[in-house]
Amino acid sequence: MTQLNENDKMELQVALGPLGTGIYYLWNAFAPSSASWHLTGKETAGSALSNWCLAHNSAGDLVWLNTQGYHEGYFVAHSAPGGAHFVWAEFAVKAQEHEGRYMVLERGSIQSMGVNAPCTNEHMVEFARRWNGYEVTGDEKEYFMGLIQAATQKRDEIASQ
Repeated sequence: MTQLNENDKMELQVALGPLGTGIYYLWNAFAPSSASWHLTGKETAGSALSNWCLAHNSAGDLVWLNTQGYHEGYFVAHSAPGGAHFVWAEFAVKAQEHEGRYMVLERGSIQSMGVNAPCTNEHMVEFARRWNGYEVTGDEKEYFMGLIQAATQKRDEIASQ
């Protein structure tokens, strides 16, 4: 049982109206605080994420997520729409128009992380919406997917040696 965040509050408000707002505040009154989560390390475990991350699925859908202030552990503890969990792919890709780099998130590959959970384009678009991001399309998608595929291949080659 963890505290709900602002995204959860918005979802409850959309689904239940004022009742959802009440449930949000009541839940957080009894749920462990974020300070206690820090002590157990679940949501703050792993790498601190870049302000913006790219997340992709096996179907080639790509979305931007505004991840400022979050750690990889948050994504391990909380699934995307459809039940899939995302983890840091252990590499970042360079921006097209400047020297910035963006961490890449990919689906977790173990049973407890929803490896068999659906992860459709609709799920990815909703994932982006929840994280104040958007779906990547067109030339921007081609550029980043090319970098992601090359980095994934290199990472997998190094791991197999």
